[in-house]
Amino acid sequence: ALYDNTLLIISSDNGANPENGGSNAPLRGSKGYLFEGGMRVPAFMSAQFFDAKMKGQTYKGLFHVSDWLATIVGMIASESDTPTGNLLPATIDSVSHWSNMKHGAWEYNEGERDEIVLNVDRWHTNSDFTISP
Repeated sequence: ALYDNTLLIISSDNGANPENGGSNAPLRGSKGYLFEGGMRVPAFMSAQFFDAKMKGQTYKGLFHVSDWLATIVGMIASESDTPTGNLLPATIDSVSHWSNMKHGAWEYNEGERDEIVLNVDRWHTNSDFTISP
């Protein structure tokens, strides 16, 4: 059946905007701010093939939106016969969290990341693609 081989991912892109009726309570800040209310967002995954111990769990590792790519590829490599060998370049800024999710790393600081760049606002890119302060 279709659902047996389907992974459903729902994820937000950033904090809610209170000016349009959104709320980030109890987190401080909102869309466009570097406080948790502007950066920390809900997401969930659902799949029939998830182990019973994964269902209903909350992954607390530090996860960047760019990590979805490597995590999905890591899941495909682990859960199927699909070859993924050189699918991702070695220099990609995406980290797979699949192993931690699958094997129950559910505590804070158990993820693959220990830092994330949140803002590089002081730099501007010129039309010739040089970077200047």
